[in-house]
Amino acid sequence: MLETQRDTIEYGDMDISEMEAYIKHTVDQNEAYPAGLYVALTDGSLEAARAGEAGKGFAVVAEELRSLASRSAEAARETTVLLGETVGSIDEGTRAAQETSESMLAVVTHADEMSGLIDSIAENTSRQAEGAAEIAHGIEQISSVVDSNADNAQRSAAASEELSGQAEMLKNLVATFKIRGAENRLLYAR
Repeated sequence: MLETQRDTIEYGDMDISEMEAYIKHTVDQNEAYPAGLYVALTDGSLEAARAGEAGKGFAVVAEELRSLASRSAEAARETTVLLGETVGSIDEGTRAAQETSESMLAVVTHADEMSGLIDSIAENTSRQAEGAAEIAHGIEQISSVVDSNADNAQRSAAASEELSGQAEMLKNLVATFKIRGAENRLLYAR
């Protein structure tokens, strides 16, 4: 149990590709053990057969062990297939995680770009607001000038009316004067 915990801690420091290589190495070793045992038992069976009656008991045990080694080899092959499929799934998971990471980086990049665009829009809106305020101020000044001009026009119209009336009076007054011949004297005629 303690060794398993130690192994887990050591394995926890491996990345996926290192773990895959370790699993493959372990599986290769597990496949080699039954094959080696099978060869050794076959050799032992041959020696037991040469020994004759004395080796019969060993031959039976060797046959059982050879059968067990054969089943162990088959189980190791099946384990290899399962681990291969698992490693394939892990590789797919790793690719998916990498793609997800790249997608997230793209999202962050786009979010940064959007933030920049929003800042730019806010800056432009602020400038437009300042421009609108300047235009409103200009319109107020124009309105003030127009009001002033309207007041001046009313005063001018009143003064013009009064001057027109005075001019009419002056005209009537001048019309009462008569000029005599070469002396250029004006006589007041009543």
